[in-house]
Amino acid sequence: MKNLSLKERFVELRAKGHSYSSIAKELKKSKQTIINWSKELQFEN
Repeated sequence: MKNLSLKERFVELRAKGHSYSSIAKELKKSKQTIINWSKELQFEN
């Protein structure tokens, strides 16, 4: 459940133009995790 809210925040930050690196720092996740989320969420639509 916690990951879902983090992913929602990730989407918000990406929509605002934040970089993977800055999002990783804010969400306290690795940059690779953020990249993986991006790839994962691309295929959900």
